[in-house]
Amino acid sequence: MERTEPKRISDEVRDAALRYITPGGIRKVVRRPKTDVESVHQMLPFKSGFLSTRVWGKSENKTVLLVHGWAANQTDMFLYVPNLLDAGFKVVAMDLPAHGESSFDVAGLNHLGDAVLAVGNAHGQLEGVIAHSVGCAATQLAIASGLRVGRVVMLASPNDYEAKTYGFANHMGFSKEQILEFIAALREFDVRVEIRSVDFVPKFDMPALIVHSEDDAVIPISVGEQLAAYWKNSIFLRVNGLNHRGVLRDKFVIENAIKFLSDENSSECDPYE
Repeated sequence: MERTEPKRISDEVRDAALRYITPGGIRKVVRRPKTDVESVHQMLPFKSGFLSTRVWGKSENKTVLLVHGWAANQTDMFLYVPNLLDAGFKVVAMDLPAHGESSFDVAGLNHLGDAVLAVGNAHGQLEGVIAHSVGCAATQLAIASGLRVGRVVMLASPNDYEAKTYGFANHMGFSKEQILEFIAALREFDVRVEIRSVDFVPKFDMPALIVHSEDDAVIPISVGEQLAAYWKNSIFLRVNGLNHRGVLRDKFVIENAIKFLSDENSSECDPYE
């Protein structure tokens, strides 16, 4: 997109930019996964604040990081925890910036990506990442920035933050000048807008399992198909009837995700019925 600075930013547009990067959601983790394994709650220093993480399992075990989506928190990923522990992994769940018990009130995708990278680096080489929705985009950005990970599972992933951002501005009914104001306002919050999976995912060489439901009303399945086309070493798992959030709790999806992370020779998934 052409980068032109507006003469001024109106209060209306600035307020819209603030809403766009304010996730809301529940800022306290009140549930626990169904496991007898006790978690260790760790607050990881990050920029001027902290990232809330919980860790299960033995320190010597291979590590899988769980990354939730927008306006959610780490509890979204908790159904994966018992299965991962049973498979012999150490599990780390995180709250993204401006989410759950982590610091900050606003965040752009670049901030989320920095956070995933920070948590990953704190735990060394990751065996895998399981991410949902915007958490997938944050994970992809973290990988592009140097995150060390063996395999990834992408659940209902977006693939174009730039288009989403301009789409939000168009949905607000903004004029061309107001859209320029909107982008400028986001940059004042240090939000990087020009992020598209196609610009870096084709360079990834780690295997990926990309899961998307045909009836996803938030991110169309065509987006997942495009991502799989970009990702040269990927498996695309098409499911149905799960919409956007059902992939977080569907037994079939969970089992195939664990199987994919556990078996280095895995090149296919069971058929979804």
